[in-house]
Amino acid sequence: MQGNEVNTAFEILLEEIELVANQLNDDGAQAFKEGDFDTARRAIE
Repeated sequence: MQGNEVNTAFEILLEEIELVANQLNDDGAQAFKEGDFDTARRAIE
């Protein structure tokens, strides 16, 4: 595998991690707004 392919793979992986982190953040914020503190706590963890 060439260096460019490795860099591209890491960029894709980082983008996917960022999407998951953003979704967890959104889910936790929504749960907090709804008063569902157990779900909000799990999203934080």
